[in-house]
Amino acid sequence: MFSLCAKPANASGSSRASQQLQHGTCKSCNSTVGNQIKGGYLLRYKKQVLWSRWSEEWVVLYDDSTMAWFTEPGRSSPAGKILVKEAPEMLAIAHWTGQIPRRPPLPEGVSVSQLIALGSRRKRSKVYWMIAKSEEEVSDWIAAITKTLPPPPQIELVVDKPHLTGVLLRPIVRIRPATSTEVSARRKNRHTIEHNTTKVKGEAAVAIIKKSVQDNAEPKGSLACALPWGHGWGWATLPNGIWSGALTWSQCEDSITLHALPTTHCTNMIEAPCAGGIYHTDVGPFDFHGIEDVGGEDFDYAMDCGDFIF
Repeated sequence: MFSLCAKPANASGSSRASQQLQHGTCKSCNSTVGNQIKGGYLLRYKKQVLWSRWSEEWVVLYDDSTMAWFTEPGRSSPAGKILVKEAPEMLAIAHWTGQIPRRPPLPEGVSVSQLIALGSRRKRSKVYWMIAKSEEEVSDWIAAITKTLPPPPQIELVVDKPHLTGVLLRPIVRIRPATSTEVSARRKNRHTIEHNTTKVKGEAAVAIIKKSVQDNAEPKGSLACALPWGHGWGWATLPNGIWSGALTWSQCEDSITLHALPTTHCTNMIEAPCAGGIYHTDVGPFDFHGIEDVGGEDFDYAMDCGDFIF
Protein backbone atom coordinates (compact mmCIF):
# COMPACT_ATOMS: atom_id res chain seq x y z
CA MET A 1 0.00 0.00 0.00
CA PHE A 2 1.35 3.43 -1.01
CA SER A 3 4.35 1.65 -2.51
CA LEU A 4 4.86 4.42 -5.03
CA CYS A 5 5.07 7.00 -2.27
CA ALA A 6 8.15 5.36 -0.82
CA LYS A 7 10.00 5.29 -4.12
CA PRO A 8 12.47 8.10 -4.85
CA ALA A 9 10.99 10.30 -7.54
CA ASN A 10 12.77 10.45 -10.86
CA ALA A 11 14.14 13.96 -11.33
CA SER A 12 13.20 14.32 -14.96
CA GLY A 13 9.81 12.64 -14.42
CA SER A 14 9.00 14.87 -11.46
CA SER A 15 10.01 17.96 -13.41
CA ARG A 16 7.87 16.95 -16.38
CA ALA A 17 4.89 16.18 -14.13
CA SER A 18 5.29 19.50 -12.32
CA GLN A 19 5.39 21.45 -15.56
CA GLN A 20 2.30 19.74 -16.99
CA LEU A 21 0.27 19.90 -13.80
CA GLN A 22 1.13 23.50 -13.03
CA HIS A 23 -0.44 24.59 -16.31
CA GLY A 24 -3.55 22.58 -15.39
CA THR A 25 -4.52 21.66 -18.96
CA CYS A 26 -7.00 18.82 -19.13
CA LYS A 27 -6.71 17.25 -22.56
CA SER A 28 -9.59 14.84 -21.92
CA CYS A 29 -12.01 17.78 -21.60
CA ASN A 30 -10.04 20.24 -23.77
CA SER A 31 -10.15 22.96 -21.11
CA THR A 32 -7.98 24.64 -18.52
CA VAL A 33 -8.84 23.74 -14.94
CA GLY A 34 -6.50 26.17 -13.14
CA ASN A 35 -3.25 26.14 -11.25
CA GLN A 36 -2.14 23.25 -9.10
CA ILE A 37 -2.65 23.71 -5.35
CA LYS A 38 -1.63 20.28 -4.10
CA GLY A 39 -0.59 16.91 -5.46
CA GLY A 40 0.09 13.54 -3.91
CA TYR A 41 -0.57 9.82 -3.95
CA LEU A 42 -3.90 8.53 -2.64
CA LEU A 43 -5.61 5.16 -2.79
CA ARG A 44 -8.82 5.36 -4.84
CA TYR A 45 -11.59 2.79 -4.68
CA LYS A 46 -12.42 1.23 -8.04
CA LYS A 47 -15.69 -0.67 -8.20
CA GLN A 48 -16.32 -2.85 -11.21
CA VAL A 49 -18.94 -5.45 -12.07
CA LEU A 50 -16.75 -8.45 -11.22
CA TRP A 51 -14.23 -6.96 -8.81
CA SER A 52 -13.46 -4.01 -6.60
CA ARG A 53 -10.11 -2.84 -5.29
CA TRP A 54 -8.11 0.08 -3.95
CA SER A 55 -5.62 1.44 -6.46
CA GLU A 56 -2.86 3.96 -5.88
CA GLU A 57 -3.13 7.05 -8.08
CA TRP A 58 -1.62 10.50 -8.35
CA VAL A 59 -4.20 13.09 -7.29
CA VAL A 60 -4.02 16.79 -8.07
CA LEU A 61 -6.06 19.65 -6.61
CA TYR A 62 -6.44 22.82 -8.71
CA ASP A 63 -7.34 26.31 -7.52
CA ASP A 64 -10.82 26.08 -9.06
CA SER A 65 -11.50 23.14 -6.66
CA THR A 66 -11.10 20.51 -9.37
CA MET A 67 -9.63 17.25 -8.08
CA ALA A 68 -8.20 15.06 -10.82
CA TRP A 69 -6.49 11.69 -10.55
CA PHE A 70 -3.92 10.19 -12.89
CA THR A 71 -2.48 6.70 -13.22
CA GLU A 72 0.96 8.30 -12.75
CA PRO A 73 2.53 11.78 -12.51
CA GLY A 74 3.15 13.45 -15.85
CA ARG A 75 0.01 12.21 -17.55
CA SER A 76 -1.87 15.00 -19.31
CA SER A 77 -5.24 13.23 -19.34
CA PRO A 78 -6.71 12.33 -15.94
CA ALA A 79 -8.46 9.04 -15.29
CA GLY A 80 -11.22 11.05 -13.67
CA LYS A 81 -12.03 14.36 -11.99
CA ILE A 82 -14.64 16.17 -9.92
CA LEU A 83 -15.37 19.85 -9.26
CA VAL A 84 -15.67 19.92 -5.46
CA LYS A 85 -17.27 23.37 -5.24
CA GLU A 86 -20.33 22.13 -7.14
CA ALA A 87 -21.36 20.23 -4.00
CA PRO A 88 -18.96 20.98 -1.13
CA GLU A 89 -21.59 19.81 1.36
CA MET A 90 -21.10 16.27 -0.01
CA LEU A 91 -17.40 16.27 0.94
CA ALA A 92 -16.77 14.08 3.99
CA ILE A 93 -13.67 12.90 5.80
CA ALA A 94 -12.86 10.43 8.56
CA HIS A 95 -15.84 9.38 10.74
CA TRP A 96 -18.16 11.74 8.87
CA THR A 97 -18.02 9.31 5.94
CA GLY A 98 -20.27 6.95 7.92
CA GLN A 99 -23.25 9.06 6.78
CA ILE A 100 -22.65 8.01 3.17
CA PRO A 101 -24.40 4.83 2.01
CA ARG A 102 -22.34 1.75 1.17
CA ARG A 103 -18.95 2.82 2.44
CA PRO A 104 -16.44 0.36 0.93
CA PRO A 105 -14.43 -2.05 3.10
CA LEU A 106 -11.05 -0.65 4.08
CA PRO A 107 -7.73 -2.37 3.39
CA GLU A 108 -6.02 -4.06 6.29
CA GLY A 109 -4.21 -1.60 8.54
CA VAL A 110 -6.23 1.42 7.40
CA SER A 111 -8.48 3.35 9.79
CA VAL A 112 -11.59 5.40 9.05
CA SER A 113 -9.68 8.58 9.97
CA GLN A 114 -7.73 8.21 6.70
CA LEU A 115 -10.83 8.34 4.48
CA ILE A 116 -11.85 11.11 2.08
CA ALA A 117 -15.17 10.91 0.21
CA LEU A 118 -16.21 13.19 -2.66
CA GLY A 119 -19.93 13.12 -3.42
CA SER A 120 -22.23 14.68 -5.98
CA ARG A 121 -25.54 16.47 -5.52
CA ARG A 122 -26.78 15.51 -8.98
CA LYS A 123 -26.07 11.79 -8.59
CA ARG A 124 -25.92 10.80 -4.92
CA SER A 125 -24.98 7.22 -5.75
CA LYS A 126 -21.72 8.42 -7.33
CA VAL A 127 -19.09 8.80 -4.63
CA TYR A 128 -15.33 8.88 -5.08
CA TRP A 129 -13.57 7.19 -2.16
CA MET A 130 -9.93 7.90 -1.37
CA ILE A 131 -7.50 6.96 1.39
CA ALA A 132 -4.58 9.10 2.57
CA LYS A 133 -1.42 7.77 4.18
CA SER A 134 -2.31 9.23 7.59
CA GLU A 135 -4.80 11.36 9.49
CA GLU A 136 -2.37 14.27 9.25
CA GLU A 137 -2.39 13.98 5.45
CA VAL A 138 -6.20 14.05 5.47
CA SER A 139 -5.98 17.32 7.40
CA ASP A 140 -3.55 18.67 4.82
CA TRP A 141 -5.89 17.77 1.97
CA ILE A 142 -8.99 19.25 3.59
CA ALA A 143 -7.06 22.43 4.42
CA ALA A 144 -6.02 22.78 0.76
CA ILE A 145 -9.52 21.97 -0.54
CA THR A 146 -11.11 24.48 1.86
CA LYS A 147 -9.04 27.28 0.33
CA THR A 148 -10.73 26.64 -3.03
CA LEU A 149 -14.29 26.67 -1.62
CA PRO A 150 -16.67 29.44 -0.53
CA PRO A 151 -17.03 30.25 3.19
CA PRO A 152 -18.46 27.28 5.11
CA PRO A 153 -22.01 27.49 6.46
CA GLN A 154 -23.31 28.03 9.98
CA ILE A 155 -24.93 25.30 12.05
CA GLU A 156 -27.32 26.64 14.63
CA LEU A 157 -29.76 25.75 17.38
CA VAL A 158 -33.24 27.06 16.61
CA VAL A 159 -35.30 27.94 19.68
CA ASP A 160 -38.72 28.55 18.16
CA LYS A 161 -41.05 27.59 21.07
CA PRO A 162 -39.35 28.60 24.33
CA HIS A 163 -42.75 29.10 25.99
CA LEU A 164 -43.34 25.33 26.12
CA THR A 165 -42.31 23.75 29.43
CA GLY A 166 -42.11 20.16 30.52
CA VAL A 167 -42.27 18.88 26.93
CA LEU A 168 -39.64 16.51 25.58
CA LEU A 169 -38.45 17.90 22.28
CA ARG A 170 -35.56 17.13 20.03
CA PRO A 171 -33.70 20.40 19.50
CA ILE A 172 -34.11 21.84 16.03
CA VAL A 173 -30.73 22.28 14.39
CA ARG A 174 -30.38 23.75 10.94
CA ILE A 175 -27.58 24.60 8.54
CA ARG A 176 -27.64 27.88 6.67
CA PRO A 177 -25.21 30.10 4.70
CA ALA A 178 -23.02 32.35 6.80
CA THR A 179 -23.92 36.03 6.88
CA SER A 180 -21.44 38.73 5.88
CA THR A 181 -21.07 39.67 9.56
CA GLU A 182 -20.21 36.08 10.48
CA VAL A 183 -17.72 35.81 7.63
CA SER A 184 -16.05 39.04 8.80
CA ALA A 185 -15.87 37.71 12.35
CA ARG A 186 -14.19 34.56 11.06
CA ARG A 187 -11.55 36.60 9.28
CA LYS A 188 -10.70 38.33 12.56
CA ASN A 189 -10.23 34.93 14.21
CA ARG A 190 -8.64 33.34 11.17
CA HIS A 191 -6.07 31.28 13.09
CA THR A 192 -8.68 29.70 15.34
CA ILE A 193 -11.05 29.00 12.47
CA GLU A 194 -8.33 27.38 10.34
CA HIS A 195 -7.27 25.18 13.26
CA ASN A 196 -10.83 23.98 13.86
CA THR A 197 -11.46 23.50 10.15
CA THR A 198 -8.41 21.43 9.26
CA LYS A 199 -8.32 19.17 12.27
CA VAL A 200 -10.04 15.82 11.74
CA LYS A 201 -12.79 15.77 14.35
CA GLY A 202 -15.61 13.42 15.22
CA GLU A 203 -18.01 16.18 16.21
CA ALA A 204 -19.01 19.74 15.36
CA ALA A 205 -20.11 22.41 17.80
CA VAL A 206 -23.66 23.67 17.24
CA ALA A 207 -24.34 26.02 20.14
CA ILE A 208 -22.41 27.26 23.15
CA ILE A 209 -24.57 28.18 26.13
CA LYS A 210 -22.95 30.00 29.04
CA LYS A 211 -24.13 30.28 32.62
CA SER A 212 -25.82 33.47 33.67
CA VAL A 213 -23.53 35.96 35.37
CA GLN A 214 -24.21 39.25 37.09
CA ASP A 215 -21.82 41.16 34.90
CA ASN A 216 -23.46 41.52 31.49
CA ALA A 217 -20.37 43.00 29.86
CA GLU A 218 -19.55 39.79 28.01
CA PRO A 219 -21.87 37.73 25.79
CA LYS A 220 -23.77 34.88 27.42
CA GLY A 221 -23.30 32.47 24.56
CA SER A 222 -23.92 31.74 20.91
CA LEU A 223 -26.51 29.59 19.21
CA ALA A 224 -24.60 29.34 15.93
CA CYS A 225 -21.13 28.04 15.08
CA ALA A 226 -19.17 27.61 11.88
CA LEU A 227 -19.44 24.14 10.34
CA PRO A 228 -16.15 23.26 8.64
CA TRP A 229 -16.07 21.71 5.21
CA GLY A 230 -15.45 17.99 5.28
CA HIS A 231 -18.31 17.10 7.61
CA GLY A 232 -20.54 15.92 4.76
CA TRP A 233 -23.59 17.71 6.14
CA GLY A 234 -25.33 17.33 2.78
CA TRP A 235 -25.78 13.64 3.60
CA ALA A 236 -27.59 14.35 6.90
CA THR A 237 -29.82 17.34 6.21
CA LEU A 238 -33.37 17.67 4.96
CA PRO A 239 -34.16 19.87 1.94
CA ASN A 240 -35.03 22.76 4.29
CA GLY A 241 -31.59 22.59 5.94
CA ILE A 242 -32.71 20.87 9.15
CA TRP A 243 -29.99 18.62 10.57
CA SER A 244 -31.25 15.03 10.88
CA GLY A 245 -28.07 13.60 12.36
CA ALA A 246 -27.10 12.73 15.91
CA LEU A 247 -26.68 15.26 18.72
CA THR A 248 -24.94 15.18 22.05
CA TRP A 249 -23.63 17.69 24.60
CA SER A 250 -20.70 18.39 26.88
CA GLN A 251 -20.22 20.65 29.90
CA CYS A 252 -17.06 22.54 30.76
CA GLU A 253 -17.00 24.87 33.75
CA ASP A 254 -19.55 27.62 33.03
CA SER A 255 -20.75 26.55 29.58
CA ILE A 256 -22.60 23.76 27.81
CA THR A 257 -21.84 22.91 24.19
CA LEU A 258 -24.28 21.13 21.92
CA HIS A 259 -22.50 18.93 19.36
CA ALA A 260 -23.53 17.44 16.04
CA LEU A 261 -22.17 13.92 15.58
CA PRO A 262 -21.61 11.89 12.42
CA THR A 263 -24.46 9.46 11.84
CA THR A 264 -24.04 5.93 10.55
CA HIS A 265 -26.04 4.95 7.50
CA CYS A 266 -27.88 1.63 7.75
CA THR A 267 -25.64 0.14 5.05
CA ASN A 268 -22.63 0.79 7.29
CA MET A 269 -24.16 -0.50 10.53
CA ILE A 270 -21.72 -3.40 10.85
CA GLU A 271 -19.10 -1.00 12.18
CA ALA A 272 -21.50 1.01 14.35
CA PRO A 273 -21.19 0.69 18.16
CA CYS A 274 -24.21 0.17 20.34
CA ALA A 275 -26.03 3.25 21.52
CA GLY A 276 -25.00 4.64 24.88
CA GLY A 277 -27.06 5.19 27.97
CA ILE A 278 -29.36 8.07 28.77
CA TYR A 279 -28.02 11.08 30.58
CA HIS A 280 -29.81 14.02 32.14
CA THR A 281 -28.50 17.22 33.60
CA ASP A 282 -30.11 20.18 35.29
CA VAL A 283 -28.95 23.43 33.72
CA GLY A 284 -31.35 25.73 35.50
CA PRO A 285 -28.72 28.43 36.23
CA PHE A 286 -28.22 28.98 32.50
CA ASP A 287 -29.69 32.25 31.29
CA PHE A 288 -30.61 32.91 27.67
CA HIS A 289 -31.11 36.66 28.02
CA GLY A 290 -28.87 38.43 25.54
CA ILE A 291 -28.06 35.36 23.48
CA GLU A 292 -28.22 36.00 19.79
CA ASP A 293 -31.47 34.98 18.03
CA VAL A 294 -33.35 34.23 21.27
CA GLY A 295 -36.51 36.07 22.23
CA GLY A 296 -35.41 36.82 25.78
CA GLU A 297 -37.21 34.13 27.78
CA ASP A 298 -35.54 31.88 30.32
CA PHE A 299 -36.03 28.14 30.23
CA ASP A 300 -34.25 25.11 31.61
CA TYR A 301 -32.80 22.31 29.57
CA ALA A 302 -32.55 18.61 30.36
CA MET A 303 -30.92 16.55 27.67
CA ASP A 304 -31.49 12.96 26.68
CA CYS A 305 -28.65 12.24 24.24
CA GLY A 306 -30.13 14.55 21.65
CA ASP A 307 -33.46 15.56 23.20
CA PHE A 308 -34.16 18.71 25.18
CA ILE A 309 -36.85 19.14 27.79
CA PHE A 310 -38.19 22.68 27.47
